[in-house]
Amino acid sequence: MSYMAFQSSDRDRRCRICNCLMVRDTFALVLCDVHVPPKQVDLHFHEGCFMRALEAAKADYGNVVAAHLAAKDNP
Repeated sequence: MSYMAFQSSDRDRRCRICNCLMVRDTFALVLCDVHVPPKQVDLHFHEGCFMRALEAAKADYGNVVAAHLAAKDNP
């Protein structure tokens, strides 16, 4: 099962949102044990990138729900 962790790494990691390298020995959010066929991987994110993406998703949630309900009402 996947889980979130706050980790530091001594290897070069790349943020999966902005695609920039993370500075070694700094903390990052990691989504661990994600199934990406054919294997399990860890996805690393800058904390700021992850929080901005989460806020954007929350802001867009109302638009998505409204569009879904409108499509359901007009088959």
